[in-house]
Amino acid sequence: LAVIPGSLLPPHTNSTVLVTVVSSYLGIAFVVGGWVIFRQSDQAWLWLRENRPPTEKEELAVLRGPIRVLGALMVFWLLGSLIAFTVAAAYDWRSGLRVGITTLIGGLSTSAFGYLLTERVMRPAARVVLPHRSDAAPPALPGASTRQMLTWALGTGSAVFGTWIVGLLVLTRGITQVPGQNLSHRLAIVMFVLGTLALTVGFVSEIFTSRAVADPIARLRVAVERITAGDLTARVAIDDATEVGLLQAGFNRMADGIQEREELRDLFSRHVGDEVAETALERGSALGGESLHVAALFVDVVGSTALAMERPADEVVELINRFFDIVVSVTRRHGGLVNKFAGDGALVVFGAPVPHDDTATQALRAARELADALAEHAPDTPATIGLSGGDVIAGNMGTEERFEYTVMGDPVNEAARLNSQAKGLPGRVAASGRLVAEADAEEQEHWEVLYSVVLRGRSERTDVASLRTNRTLDTPAAG
Repeated sequence: LAVIPGSLLPPHTNSTVLVTVVSSYLGIAFVVGGWVIFRQSDQAWLWLRENRPPTEKEELAVLRGPIRVLGALMVFWLLGSLIAFTVAAAYDWRSGLRVGITTLIGGLSTSAFGYLLTERVMRPAARVVLPHRSDAAPPALPGASTRQMLTWALGTGSAVFGTWIVGLLVLTRGITQVPGQNLSHRLAIVMFVLGTLALTVGFVSEIFTSRAVADPIARLRVAVERITAGDLTARVAIDDATEVGLLQAGFNRMADGIQEREELRDLFSRHVGDEVAETALERGSALGGESLHVAALFVDVVGSTALAMERPADEVVELINRFFDIVVSVTRRHGGLVNKFAGDGALVVFGAPVPHDDTATQALRAARELADALAEHAPDTPATIGLSGGDVIAGNMGTEERFEYTVMGDPVNEAARLNSQAKGLPGRVAASGRLVAEADAEEQEHWEVLYSVVLRGRSERTDVASLRTNRTLDTPAAG
C-alpha cells in the first residue's frame, strides 16, 4: 500500500479491522474456492470412473478446467477487492481506493497466472480426453493469441497499469503548489504519460505479435480439416521465417506425401481391386493363402483376333476398354472381384478375399446381367461367359519382391472350360449344374441344365446349365 500515494490507514481500529476482515476472507475464499474447483473437476471425470467414453459435454468439462479456475479466481478476487475497498473507505475513500486498486491489480495477475499454470498442469489430462474428441470439434480453450495476451497482462501490463494509476492519483490529489515547481507533480506527469504510452503501445504490439503466431496456426488448422475431409490439394503459404515457417513447410511436405500415397493406393486398387487392396493394407505383404468357397466367372471376347486384324489399334483398344468397363461395373454391383485381365478376357471371383454367404447366387445374377449389358452396350465385342464354384486356395503368391493376389483350384479351371462351351448356348453363358444347385430357389428359376459333358482335361462329367429358353439345342462337342 505504501507504493500508491495517499494517506496510510491509522495504526488503530481501522487497520485492525481491515487486517482481520482481509485475513478472514482469504481463509474462507481459499476453502470455498478450493471446494468449488474440486467439485467441478470431480464431476468432469465421472466418465473415467465409470469406465466409459466421455460425452461431448464431459470432454469440454475436462478440457475447460483452466477456464473454470480462471473464473473462480477472478470472482473471489473481485469480491475481495470490493470488501477491502468498503472496509478501508469507512475511514477515508482515498485509502479505500488505494486498497481496492492494489488488491484488484494483484488479483488480476494472480488469476492470469492461475490460468496459465492450470493449463500447463492439466496437459496430461488433455492427453486422455483429446483422443476421444472429434477432429471437427472447435477448440475447447482460447488460442495462442489469448494465451499470449494473458502472459503480457501478467508480466508487464499489470505493473505498468499500477504505475499509470500512481500518476493519475497524484495528479488528482488537488496539489496546492505551482505544478511546474512541485517535484511530485512533475514525477506524476512523467509516470502518467509513460504509463499511457507503455500500455497503449505494448497492448497494440502484443496484439500484432500474438496474431503473427495465431494466424498461421489457424490457417494450418483449416488446411488439416481440408486434408481430413479428403481434399488432398490443401497447402499453406510459407510466409514466416521463424519456427512457424518450418512448421508450414513441414505440413506441405506431409501433405505431398499423403497425396502421393493416396495416388499409389488408388493405382494399387485399380490393379488388384478395392477389396484386395484393403485386405493387403490390413494384413500386410505376407505371402500365404487360405481355403475359401468361391464362384469363378470367366468372360472372353469372341473373335478378338479377327477384330485386331480388321480394325485400327486405337479403335480396338477403345472397344476392349468399353468391354472391360461393363464387366467391372456389372460384376462389382454383385460383389465380384476382377482378379485378373488376360488379353481380351477376365477372371472374376465371388467370395474372395472377403467371404460371402451366397457366392453362387451372386455370380449367376451377375452373369445374367452381364450377358444383357454386353449385348446392348458392346455389340462389337461379343463375349462368352463360363461359371463354376467350389473350394479354392486364395492368397498372395509370388515372392516378397513381387507377388499378386490370386485363386487356384478346380472351380477356376472348370469355369475356363465352360467358357468355351458357351458359344452356342443362350446368351453365350454356360454354368456348372453344381453351381446352379447352390443358388437360391429364385435364381435357379432362370437356369436349366442342358446336357452333361466331359470337359477337356477332366475325367468326370460336368452338367452344363444355361439361361432358360424354348430353343432346341444340339449338344456341343467336349471342349
